[in-house]
Amino acid sequence: ARAYGERARLSLAADNPAALTDIAMALRIEPNEPRWLALAARIHLATGDLAATERFAGLALAAPAPEPGLLVLRAKARLGLRNFGGAAEDTTAHLALRATDTEALLIRIEARTGQGDLKAALADAEAARNVRSDDARILLALAELRRRNGDAPGAIGAFEDAAGRPDAALLANKRLGDLYAEI
Repeated sequence: ARAYGERARLSLAADNPAALTDIAMALRIEPNEPRWLALAARIHLATGDLAATERFAGLALAAPAPEPGLLVLRAKARLGLRNFGGAAEDTTAHLALRATDTEALLIRIEARTGQGDLKAALADAEAARNVRSDDARILLALAELRRRNGDAPGAIGAFEDAAGRPDAALLANKRLGDLYAEI
C-alpha cells in the first residue's frame, strides 16, 4: 500500500491523473489508513470530485490524530456542494486552532454569505483584514460585503485599497466603476 500511496502523492504533485488509480490501490490494501484517506481527499479535490473529497476527508477526520488542514479541505468541498452550514462549521472548528488562517477565513466568509448571514460574513472579513491587510482577496471580499450591506463609502475605500494591489487592480477598478454607476 505504501508504494501505491507514495506514487499517488508524486502523481498528484505532477498533476498526473494516474494518482486516482494509485490511491484506489492503496485504499484497497489498507482501506482505513488515515494518510491514504487524506491523500484520496486531496486527489479528488484536485480532480473536481467534491462529493468524494467530502467523503474521504470525513473518513480521515474520524482518525485519532487527523492531518492538519483536512477541515479546510472538507470545507472547500462543502462550499462547492453548496453545503454552506457544513463549510462554516468546518472553518469555525479549524479557526479555533489556527485563528489567522487566511484560506479558512475566506471560505467562512463565502459560506456565511451563502447562508445569507451578511453581518457575520462582514465581521469575518473585518477580522481577516486585521490578520492579513495585504491580501487582495480579503480586500475584495470586504469591499463587496460592505457594498451589499449598503456601506458605499466603506466599499469605495476597500475597493481603492484592493486596486492598489497588482493582483487585484483590474477587478477592483471594475467593481469600483460598477459601484459608482450604482450610486
